[in-house]
Amino acid sequence: MTDDNSNARTGRIDRRKFLAGLGTGVAAGLAGCSGGGGGQGEGGGQNGSGGGTGTGTGTGTGTSTETETQTAQPQMGGKPTLGMGTAPNSLNVLASSTAYAFTILDNIYTYGTYADPETGRPIPGGFTDWELTVDNIGTGDPTIVAEMRDDLTFSDGEDVTAQDYKFSVEYIKEQEPAGSIAASQFSAVESVEVDDPNGTTVNFFLSEKDNAWLTDILGNVFLPEHIWSNVAEYDKYTPRNSQEGVVGSHAFQIREFNWENWYELEPREPDAIPWNEAFDFLDSGGPFVDTVRMEVFGSQNALDQAILNADIDQTYGTVEIEQAAQATDRDNLEVLNSQDDGYGHLSFNVRRIPFDDRAFRQLLVKLLDEQWVVENLYRGVGVERGTYATPTAYSSWRPPEPGEVDGDYEGIQIPDTSFPGQAGQFNISQSGIDAARQYLIDNENTKHDYSLGQAQSPQLDPPDGQELYVNGQPMAQAHTDNDGNGGQGPLEISINPPDTEPKRTELINRLVDVYGKVGIPAVTAVQSFNSQLPKIYANEDFDMYEMGWTGLAWNNDHYTQFYSSDGADLDGSADSQLFNSMGYTGADDLIGEQAGMMQPEPRKPIVKQVLAQIYRDAPTNILNHARVLQPVTNRFSGQVQVVGGVTNSYTWLNIRQSQQG
Repeated sequence: MTDDNSNARTGRIDRRKFLAGLGTGVAAGLAGCSGGGGGQGEGGGQNGSGGGTGTGTGTGTGTSTETETQTAQPQMGGKPTLGMGTAPNSLNVLASSTAYAFTILDNIYTYGTYADPETGRPIPGGFTDWELTVDNIGTGDPTIVAEMRDDLTFSDGEDVTAQDYKFSVEYIKEQEPAGSIAASQFSAVESVEVDDPNGTTVNFFLSEKDNAWLTDILGNVFLPEHIWSNVAEYDKYTPRNSQEGVVGSHAFQIREFNWENWYELEPREPDAIPWNEAFDFLDSGGPFVDTVRMEVFGSQNALDQAILNADIDQTYGTVEIEQAAQATDRDNLEVLNSQDDGYGHLSFNVRRIPFDDRAFRQLLVKLLDEQWVVENLYRGVGVERGTYATPTAYSSWRPPEPGEVDGDYEGIQIPDTSFPGQAGQFNISQSGIDAARQYLIDNENTKHDYSLGQAQSPQLDPPDGQELYVNGQPMAQAHTDNDGNGGQGPLEISINPPDTEPKRTELINRLVDVYGKVGIPAVTAVQSFNSQLPKIYANEDFDMYEMGWTGLAWNNDHYTQFYSSDGADLDGSADSQLFNSMGYTGADDLIGEQAGMMQPEPRKPIVKQVLAQIYRDAPTNILNHARVLQPVTNRFSGQVQVVGGVTNSYTWLNIRQSQQG
């Protein structure tokens, strides 16, 4: 096996997923998206993806990061219940990018490599061994030769063979999904060949270098050819409604479900679960539970109350600080504190005036009171200021913080985005309003001509009655859609329903208020999370939207999909969702420069420049990086903690009834 283990994405447990709600640290699909979670703290992440063991430190609420010491002979049986705030939008593994869907699917499907929960380095999954020969790229010899397990079966009884993985790669390339599993992950693969269709050797012929080969190529999903070969269009397939159901080769299968309400997974027969041999960090003999139940709650309040009442055994994602504090006062609960693997963001559609102007976007970033977010909104508990578009846990990949940079980083200007009002109060006086306006009006790098005029938009509340004008027009008139049509009215922020994440609503309302005082008319548009996804990622029909990302890997390979033209629908012709819904292309050259490097260390300086460039160009405002606070009952123990929390397929393989329960 090659020793080039640290240059890959962290594996499917850390796949990016969409997630709703600001502060939900286990968030948005990666590939996932969320309303605002982010990673914090180094925790040993230098040696692999994930940022270390995730044991963390106290948060100030009395939270704990230790679980019960494992017993030599775990008790068998039981049904742990996980509470989720949002239902999965699909159980089609190629058509979904929500973290809620993959909370189920990652327990059903096998992936070629996984991430060690302590180091984050890729470890064997469906593949047991592999060899990389970089010199073979573009030749008639295989670049990667990988050996599969010989004891895998699908849940319908069929054997898993090398032909299944060859089919998986070819089908994904042909069908071109663009979700958590995307055709772009195989863009460097010229072809895949097998020595024997019923054997275990898979040969990959690469046409170019790929820095994420261990996860994008080897770490992808094992599809059953006998099922998916009958699926003419991947996005029209609804496995939950099919006769065969969801067929995978991992340790669990769906027992039953009530769609959008609850789902139950059961372990497969012991001889169909060879995973403890590969995952030597788990106790042998698992899974130990009879069933894993996942329940969907209609609101964050209902979910919080369910865990405080111990009606469920753990929550998916972080809970509010207030609920975490309450949980620590209960004898039957503890709160696990994990580093997050993503970030919350408010992102802008750069196709539209005035968002097409970097200086204007920088002003929007400047109008966020980051000190208030950390000290007031989150009370200083496990949250850091949002700056660069990667978790703070991955510090070896991040440039110096903006306040530590003297003007520029590696020739890239780092703007002063300090809040112009009373920092920590999210309040802006007339002097702060004047400073904010002058930042834009006097900026020599503006794309448009900005001035002040009489306020005309009813959404505005400027103390001096002035509005920012763009090219001589009030902003609501100058504001365009994707096709350049003006008169689009106030700038709109797309958010989820307020009861799904009160902190998000409070933050966005504060922003709208500050925008209004400065003379920028803005409103919120409330839409359910699953309805937001096509609006934002397929149709790009938005001005601004607030979500977040989870599952961002230690080796930072997400920039191509999130922040380059390769992940954007620039002419409106794409039918499927793409993750760069902003349409931003400013870091293309740097992203392209690092894309083919197969080793992590030479990439790091360039990735730091990518992050600095994105920060300078401000297509997105990184709102915060937050630890994940996950209450669990003492009825069960054995949860496996990774960056992002204890909701992962390792946990369900290892969890068992607790003697304390």
